[in-house]
Amino acid sequence: MNNTDVLIAGAGPTGLTLAVDRARRGVACRIVDQAPEPAGGSKGKGLQPRTQEVFDDLGVVAPILAASAPYSPLRVRIGRVPVWQARMHRRDAATDAVPYPTVVMHPQWRTEAVLRERLAELGGKVEQGVALDGFEQDGQGVTARLGSGESVRARYLVAADGGRSTVRKALGIGFTGETREEQRSALADVRAEGLGREHIHVWVRPGRGMVALYPMAGTDTFQLLAPLRPGAGPEPTLAWYQRLFAERSMLRGVRLTELLWSSHYRVNIRLADRYRSGRVLLAGDAAHVHPPAGGQGLNTGVQDAYNLGWKLARTLAGGRRARLFDLLRGPHFTLLSPDPAPRVAGGPEVRAYVPARPYGGERHTLKDDRAASTATPATLTSSPCCGSPTAPAGFTGGWRSRRRSTRRPRARAPRPTTSGCSS
Repeated sequence: MNNTDVLIAGAGPTGLTLAVDRARRGVACRIVDQAPEPAGGSKGKGLQPRTQEVFDDLGVVAPILAASAPYSPLRVRIGRVPVWQARMHRRDAATDAVPYPTVVMHPQWRTEAVLRERLAELGGKVEQGVALDGFEQDGQGVTARLGSGESVRARYLVAADGGRSTVRKALGIGFTGETREEQRSALADVRAEGLGREHIHVWVRPGRGMVALYPMAGTDTFQLLAPLRPGAGPEPTLAWYQRLFAERSMLRGVRLTELLWSSHYRVNIRLADRYRSGRVLLAGDAAHVHPPAGGQGLNTGVQDAYNLGWKLARTLAGGRRARLFDLLRGPHFTLLSPDPAPRVAGGPEVRAYVPARPYGGERHTLKDDRAASTATPATLTSSPCCGSPTAPAGFTGGWRSRRRSTRRPRARAPRPTTSGCSS
């Protein structure tokens, strides 16, 4: 049986971020993914300011910014007639305190590729096509069975295997929330002729629906987004997407020429009943899923992994530092913690950046009204403040909008829970 400190299930942005952090700290780690090859698709394309700070510390921000760009102006039309235009994000100047103030567009497939390259530089690799078939745990670690027939003994298992997490299901952890079947959309990466790339193009046809084309930074492709009517489903063919585009845009001079990737999604808003069961931890979509607006899924997942990474490193080092892992007690622990990550020996300086201003002067947070004293997994903002030495201003929780407050929130102690699970 092979041993490792941390076994990561899932090689999306969350799992890759954690694997890079483990590798740069010299912590023994393996990352497995059941897919035979890396996923494609632009999907989570917006990188928020705090995520860029995280990528800076991990040594990957340079290649990402070299191939990214701020969002283009949004132009809405009915046919060829423009009816509205605006920018999705305000452009601010970089400062020492907020070095990356602007949301940038960068397709998810490339974000994952950059993280895989960084992992390889640090001596790691993704074990592609290797599923996690099962696991058992005790007080000292987890014994995992891989699809390759190998057994692995790890001190901790981190589930970064998405919203349909097999690890979360094996633990019997509930995924509280809702799936909005009536809110579904088709999503695709396409090439198109006869259309400029200086705007995000949105067409609305009354009675037929909306279709949008986002020019993907650093590529010659567009991301197509189109809400679907209840009961309708997309066909994964270029002809189907061309018919949908022509019907809703009413344009004859623009033609989709190639379908590179396609999918469809339903809006899910869910939160795992707890994030930890003994030596098994949930992160990213395995712990919480969000509506697609604002790139919340990718950004909170990356920041989950980054914050969990340094806490795991201190815990694995043992001694007094192990007490830090008490932060991960209770049904929900703060993954996007206000604590700054400590500096890595030989690595770049890590500063406690102040948060960028939220767009529109509002901050959105997730509320837990249950009697248990809990911490939220993430503050869902344009620039999460997990690098700030204090909790975000106005942090009270809630699927509601809060005006920023200067009053510091009252700290609440997490409620201990029993550990242990069966798979």
